[in-house]
Amino acid sequence: MRSLGTLAAVAGVAVLALAMQPTPAKAKANDDEVKKAPSFSAKASDGKTYTLESLTKGDKALVLYFISHTCPINMDAAPFFKQIGEAYKGKVNFVGVIDGGPETYKEWNKEFGLKYPVLYDPDNKIIQAYKAEASPWIIVVNPSGEIEKTYKGYSDKSLQELSDRMAKYGKPKSVKINTEGAPDFVMYG
Repeated sequence: MRSLGTLAAVAGVAVLALAMQPTPAKAKANDDEVKKAPSFSAKASDGKTYTLESLTKGDKALVLYFISHTCPINMDAAPFFKQIGEAYKGKVNFVGVIDGGPETYKEWNKEFGLKYPVLYDPDNKIIQAYKAEASPWIIVVNPSGEIEKTYKGYSDKSLQELSDRMAKYGKPKSVKINTEGAPDFVMYG
């Protein structure tokens, strides 16, 4: 027969274990929780000024690709995001956000030749507003201006998932992305 002290200890451990489990409210507060995207206004590599509102009007979703110009992992990822941006051109607004101004972008883009606009964010105001903690960091904003999904880093699986997600806005079916060379696990720096 167990002593009252042993039963109390077992009950205490059970209560502690239950307390440490995420509650439904905590479990729901994650990257997939829909919330209003922060507004912004910024000049871009194509000479235009863009706002959140201008990029989400109509039925177009917005993909924000956050770029740290010195991140070696992002340098490996850039060709994949170039491929995705080009695959959905005109169907989804795919826009980069770089942690610098025009000169930083020009130097960085010499290697990548991006064809979509990249917003200049030398003061990191957009980066901070969207809580982009590393690079690459991708945020999908639906046409209503709500954050639909955050991708922290990239992998072969997340690249194809992003393409599938964009297809619901852009094309009748997802574009198969060539992920040869992409890591099997999520990477960011």
